[in-house]
Amino acid sequence: MKLLTSCIAAVAVSAAAAGPLTPPAGPVSPTGKTTDQIEPRTPIDPSQLPIVIAQSGSYYLTGPYNYNGPADGHAITITTSAVTIDLNGFRLNGNSGASHAIEVGEAVSYSDIRIRNGTIASWGGSAVSAVNDEQIILEALYAVSNGTAQSSPAFEIGSFSVIRDCHVDNHVGTAIRLAESSLVDGCTVKNPQAGGIRMASGNIVRNTLISGTDTDAINGMSGNLISSCTITAPLGDGIDLDNNNRIENCTVRSSGSAGILVLNTNSISGCTVSDSFIGIQGSGENSVLNCSINNAGNDGITLTDAASVVNCSVSNAAVDGISVTQGVVRSSSVTECGRYGILASFGTLIDGNAARRNTRAGIRVFRRCRIVNNVCEENVNSAAGSDITLQGYGILASSSTNHVESNTAALNDVGFRIESLGNVVVKNTAIENFNINYSFLNSTSHSFGPIVTGPGQITTTSPYANFSF
Repeated sequence: MKLLTSCIAAVAVSAAAAGPLTPPAGPVSPTGKTTDQIEPRTPIDPSQLPIVIAQSGSYYLTGPYNYNGPADGHAITITTSAVTIDLNGFRLNGNSGASHAIEVGEAVSYSDIRIRNGTIASWGGSAVSAVNDEQIILEALYAVSNGTAQSSPAFEIGSFSVIRDCHVDNHVGTAIRLAESSLVDGCTVKNPQAGGIRMASGNIVRNTLISGTDTDAINGMSGNLISSCTITAPLGDGIDLDNNNRIENCTVRSSGSAGILVLNTNSISGCTVSDSFIGIQGSGENSVLNCSINNAGNDGITLTDAASVVNCSVSNAAVDGISVTQGVVRSSSVTECGRYGILASFGTLIDGNAARRNTRAGIRVFRRCRIVNNVCEENVNSAAGSDITLQGYGILASSSTNHVESNTAALNDVGFRIESLGNVVVKNTAIENFNINYSFLNSTSHSFGPIVTGPGQITTTSPYANFSF
């Protein structure tokens, strides 16, 4: 009984503390903030278009729009900085006589412009043109069937800008053009008629899909990063860059020219190129790491001047798997190429590779190369007949002063073919090659360890012995 009395008293005290429950007389006034108070925005009715926005602020479209303005006109022209335009999911429809749908600045440079969330279709020029402007952000825009001249990209922005989650489809011209130090992230580009993405220096392009370009899919100058992009069926190169760029974790398929084409001192890693005319092609001091090339119509990887190829795989290249001058080829696999698995010259190190089932040779070298710790197997030329100069070789040294050491050649037409003058051949093993294990042209002009024929006890004490089984 005492417990019940205490509970009733506690409830009474609590009710009294909460105040009266009867609402005050008269209408109830709002206590929160309106949307305009939280984010002040100005509506744009389609009837107001074409419009010039000359005052900073946030604007949003209230409905779809069909352009009926003068020739070479725009739907929206921005002539100030600090402007946000939300297309609000609506569509800006143009016609072939119109110019750019949204023009920022023209001859004057503005900044801090954001345009988002809508479709821009059938304009004679760009969907968004902000070529002279900085700090532009384009988000969630779909540009379809714009352009009548290839000089007008679908999206063109100045430096320090961002294009994110945007889509370009069937543009007459380049899909996206960047100045410097900008970002393209999570975009898709389909069937542009003058290239996918064109850019200057210092840009980032990542997580982007590009398909069916009439020329190069991505083309740029120096200091760019291309990451995790997928490129399909460009008529030109998949990725074409100048100097000091980084390309990582990209996939290129069915390129009409090179899957990846670079000039000097670029880094290419984790990329896959298939069914392209050339897999990866470059000039001086490029690095190719952990890449895979399949079904190249010419060479798989071809590099000049102090390049390196490490931990890569190349298969079914129509000509040579890996071709390098004055560089390094290490820990890579080359299989079923139409001519040479690895072709190298002028001071190249070839170390720890596997070359199998290539037609003319697993490895062919010219002057001053070092060939060590490689395995070359089943390199056979079925069309050679008895002509030893046409056989499939495990290792072929075609010129002078090469060093051939600690390699294994098995089940080739010829294991080791050593030509020219002044080559060193030591510590190698030749196993069951079909015609001959070791073939020396001008044998007195080379330096080589004794050839020990097995099986049986090794009686030579020479540390340079070659073995033949």
